[in-house]
Amino acid sequence: MISIIICSANSAYLSAVKLNIAQTIGCEHEILAYDNSMGERGICEVYNQGAAAAKYELLCFMHEDIEYKTADWGQIVRRIFSDNPSLGLLGVAGGDYKSLAPSSWFNFGHFEGFQGKYYMNLEQGFKFKDKETIRELRNPNNEVLSKVACIDGVWMCTPKKIFDTPKFDELMLKGFHGYDLDYSLAVNSKGFKVAVTFEVLFHHFSEGKYDGGWFKDIVHLHKKWASILPLNTAKLSPMQIPAIEKRMFRHFFNDCLNKGYSKWGMMKILFHSRKSVVMTPVLLLKLFFSILKR
Repeated sequence: MISIIICSANSAYLSAVKLNIAQTIGCEHEILAYDNSMGERGICEVYNQGAAAAKYELLCFMHEDIEYKTADWGQIVRRIFSDNPSLGLLGVAGGDYKSLAPSSWFNFGHFEGFQGKYYMNLEQGFKFKDKETIRELRNPNNEVLSKVACIDGVWMCTPKKIFDTPKFDELMLKGFHGYDLDYSLAVNSKGFKVAVTFEVLFHHFSEGKYDGGWFKDIVHLHKKWASILPLNTAKLSPMQIPAIEKRMFRHFFNDCLNKGYSKWGMMKILFHSRKSVVMTPVLLLKLFFSILKR
């Protein structure tokens, strides 16, 4: 049995996905949908309300602009959790390295020769770009279930007994960004695994939008979790990580400049990263001078 929780902004999408779920889930379920079309509540607050009201042992937090392609996907999800008792969070997209440098779940460095991988199984549509739907299948290890550091928030499943401890941080994240990273890190901090499944497929109608609100929330949550970052399920060697972080921080600093951050603002972000064992005095000094040179 699965409790499905939706923060709704579009009544047409919601009606369509309710019908689609009923036709495809293949198990007993409930849908707890909350109208937030005016955007007056943050997604963390809505999701926490839904989880508190849920009556089943598995929670599924999902966007409403999707269409399931897999038959009996609810049965599949139940089996995955039953077969993997240490699993705390399941998604369809995720990355196996989460940097100390503020970034999305797939890291800035991925496009710069970064050796970590990201995993994805969905049909991706586009709302903000003039592009055709593409099939995103990234399964570098040819697995059915891949352990990752964090997942994307389009679709997140977690046992209710685990959720009762970390929850979504509605005090820190009051908008619609960062909740997926924050909860992924919370699950990791409790000693549970985070994974991507390749047994569930759906069509997602829109891509993510990384605006100023996203950037601000990402900075906040990296301050919160600096002591446990980076998360390295990619099994990169201790010799590789400082160079990776230096590159990612420099990419982040460039992004900061584009967003109008001052050098002092960047230094404050760097200061909070000292909580990580990766942030050695040598690396800190190099990044400090990197900011001054900008």
